Amino acid sequence: MRILLIHHPSDASFVASLVPEMARRDFDRVEAPAAADLAVLLVSRAALEQGLGEAPRQALDAGLELLPLLLGEDVLPARFPVHRKHTPLCKDVAGVLKVLVENRKQRGAKQIDGKSEVFGYGVLLGLLARKGR
Repeated sequence: MRILLIHHPSDASFVASLVPEMARRDFDRVEAPAAADLAVLLVSRAALEQGLGEAPRQALDAGLELLPLLLGEDVLPARFPVHRKHTPLCKDVAGVLKVLVENRKQRGAKQIDGKSEVFGYGVLLGLLARKGR
C-alpha cells in the first residue's frame, strides 16, 4: 500500500522513524498524491497551531482518502470534552502502524469506522479552514 505522509516540518524526526517501520509492514511512502493509495495526516500540536499548508487540500483534490491521526501526548487539552478512545490519537510509531494495518484490513468498507474516524474528519475540516497557513 502506498502512503503519502502529510506532516508539520517539526515532526520530521518522527516521520524518519516511522518510514522504516512502515516498510517492514509492506507500506511504501510516496511523495506525490498521484502515486498514493492513502494520505495520512499526522496532526501534532504544531500542525494544529500552524496548519499543514496546502498539502491536505491537494490530497483531497487528487481524490485520495485521507486518514487524520492526532500525534503525541500534548495534542488534546487535559479536560477535552471527547473521551480519548473516540479520538484517532497515536502516541508513538506503534500506534500509527496499528491504525494503518487496521485501515488496510477495512479498505472498501461502506461506512466509516465509528466515532474516532468522525472526529478525525473534524480535525481535517479544521485544517482545511486554515487557508493561507
